[in-house]
Amino acid sequence: METTKNRIVINSTCKIFSSAKVSKLAPSDTTAEAEIQISGREDGSLNHDDARTVAVEESIDSVMDRIQTITLDQFCEDEGIEKVGFIKCDVEGCVITVFSGGEELLRFCHPTILL
Repeated sequence: METTKNRIVINSTCKIFSSAKVSKLAPSDTTAEAEIQISGREDGSLNHDDARTVAVEESIDSVMDRIQTITLDQFCEDEGIEKVGFIKCDVEGCVITVFSGGEELLRFCHPTILL
């Protein structure tokens, strides 16, 4: 996961993202620990862009990893975030799962959402 983490850190240092914070948490509808499957590419590298929370099929080219999930509501509470005006969410088919964990945030902040 280092490659993905490095890309996020580099992107978060851009001036337009000066208030961004990198976190090792995955947004979800629950705060828990989850297992993800990360598939391999033909060149032997891992394809973090295609990680899945449910193992689709065992493959010699894939690895399993454990991640910490958190709801958007819990994340905002833990970080002391009271107002959210914009959310960029690119979670490959898990949008409902992510926003199910942010009901309070959506109800009170009415943020602009980019999917």
